[in-house]
Amino acid sequence: MTEAKKTKAPLEIGSHHAIETPVWTPEMLARRRKRATYLALALIAMVGLFFAVTVVKIGGNIVVERAL
Repeated sequence: MTEAKKTKAPLEIGSHHAIETPVWTPEMLARRRKRATYLALALIAMVGLFFAVTVVKIGGNIVVERAL
C-alpha cells in the first residue's frame, strides 16, 4: 500500500499537537473512486430489493382483498 506524502506545513491544533495532511496520489484517488462506485451499486441494489419486496407484499394483499 502506498503511503501518503506529507505536506510541509502541518495543521496546528493546540500548542503541542500537529496533524499532517495527506496528499492524495492518483492511485489512491482511483481506489477511492472504485470503492465509492461499488458502494453506490450496493445501495441501489438494496433499495431495489426493498422496493420489490414491498410491491410483492402489498400486491399480494390487494389481490386477496379484491377476491372477497
